[in-house]
Amino acid sequence: MARLFRIIAIFIIVTLFERISAAHASTSLPAATAQPTPPLNIPALLHQAQVAAGYNPFVSAEVEFSALMTELTPYRPDMNMAEQETFSYLQSLLETQRGDIADAVARLKPLAREAHKVELQFYSILALIQIYTRQRDYFQGSYWLEYLNYLDEKITTPELRAISYLVTASTLNQFEQFEDGKRQAEIALQYATSAAQKCRATRLYLEANYYLGAATDTSRRALGLTDCAKADDKPDLGFIHLYSSLSYTLEHDYNGAMAYLRLYEKRINMSEYPWLAAMYHSVKGQIAYQLQARELARDHLQQAIQLADNLGQILPKIEAHKALAQLAEDRQDYKDALRHLKAWAESDKVYLNEVAVRELAINRARFESLAAQREINELNQENTLLKVQRQLTDQKLNNDRLLFACLLLSLLLLLRWAVGTRRYQKRLEIQAQTDELTQLANRHHFNFQAKHTLRYCQQNSRSLCLILLDVDRFKQVNDNYGHPTGDWVLKMVATEIRRHCRDNDLVARIGGEEFAILLAGCELPKALEIAERCRVGLTQINTSASGHDFSISASFGVTSSTTSRFQLDGVLKQADVALYKAKEDGRNQVAEFTADMNKNTA
Repeated sequence: MARLFRIIAIFIIVTLFERISAAHASTSLPAATAQPTPPLNIPALLHQAQVAAGYNPFVSAEVEFSALMTELTPYRPDMNMAEQETFSYLQSLLETQRGDIADAVARLKPLAREAHKVELQFYSILALIQIYTRQRDYFQGSYWLEYLNYLDEKITTPELRAISYLVTASTLNQFEQFEDGKRQAEIALQYATSAAQKCRATRLYLEANYYLGAATDTSRRALGLTDCAKADDKPDLGFIHLYSSLSYTLEHDYNGAMAYLRLYEKRINMSEYPWLAAMYHSVKGQIAYQLQARELARDHLQQAIQLADNLGQILPKIEAHKALAQLAEDRQDYKDALRHLKAWAESDKVYLNEVAVRELAINRARFESLAAQREINELNQENTLLKVQRQLTDQKLNNDRLLFACLLLSLLLLLRWAVGTRRYQKRLEIQAQTDELTQLANRHHFNFQAKHTLRYCQQNSRSLCLILLDVDRFKQVNDNYGHPTGDWVLKMVATEIRRHCRDNDLVARIGGEEFAILLAGCELPKALEIAERCRVGLTQINTSASGHDFSISASFGVTSSTTSRFQLDGVLKQADVALYKAKEDGRNQVAEFTADMNKNTA
């Protein structure tokens, strides 16, 4: 009993001491550390921040928006669930502006699917579409565009519907789906509630219209120019004038195109928008070329290439290099003509590859989105069947058997559809992981598998080696015998190195003529032996089957995980340094990475 009283007394003393300490701490803290007083109207501040941010995360009023977010941050604990979601959305836009794209996407995806307010889901999807479009991630961009279409029926206000169609039209135009982009721009014009929206919709409509080869709608152009002037939207105003001048070229009226361009070129250049500037120089250069104004054409085409290189854009470079090659040929400067033709061929190849990747990604996104929608529809149908089943429980046994048969048939059909879907997804997955020409792993799949292999070897204390090889003088093969022969060489190289590797080795084509071999559980001497066998095997390839007589060789760089600490970037860098050493020492040899190589490289 006495022990119980002692425990109660100690508890009372400790409680009193904690309360006295807390009271003393609260009175001794300076005023600056006190908890902030909640603002009078948090929703109003959130709305103000959202207006400043807009719906495009890349063009918001950054200074005003950042200041409002700084003001709101201390009061986040006082926000309700809906306000917390709005704040999280705004924070993702702030992260996008700062370049923290991965963090922004991680915030936006849950909001796009599960936000309590439909409007917030809508804005989150728009942000994701524009982020993935900027990154040229065509699969994710198309996937969220399809997701936006399913959400569209829940959007009722004209302003939001106009924004939805504007973003959809812009994305479709960037994906070169101009027929659909034109339709979306026309619908956006019907719902547009401001001059800025009408201006953007007109620009997107005229853009799609031009690439579809249709004549410019002069009345719509006039209305669009008026709307752009009201909204002070200089970039879209410039694009409207640019596509208007291009419309003359559809009928080969290059004098009319140049006259229109010269009349409005000051307004086009007022925007100081780099992409518009690149397009302007490319268009003016091509028109000048058609009009035999060679010096003017060359100046503008060279400026277009320079701007396109700075922006990482391909399209303006393709036609510019082609026209510059013709200009060089006209003045009998065949060396310069050959240089531009090569640049044109390379740009065109990159562009065609990007088109192929984009088409595959768009079709895959549409398929997955359709599959998800079918699953939802089938679940709804299943719920309906269950309700009907409950209503028919008192009916005759024959009706019950008939219902059972219908359900079984539906299940078999669903199973068949699921199996077919899985097979198709597997084919798409293989296509996404495989280099089309050599049937080896592509760079993306190699990086993914290599990271897992490195982690596994590290956890299990197993060694790992990497071989990088580069076909010697491959560009000369393409230049002397043509790209089909170059493709034949790459296939033969892939077959030969695969023949000398183990079944569990990861072999990939990671560049134009560059290959990688990842050897898990392999010591460095064994890796050097494999590399040497591959090197000798390549020199013994009989090239007569290609229709030409030439020799094939490659330079090899080999490294192991003992010097890279199981880091992918480390082994790649070391193998690349060794490969460079092999090239530098005369090609057609195997070089092992050593610590001295890093010092020499530095």
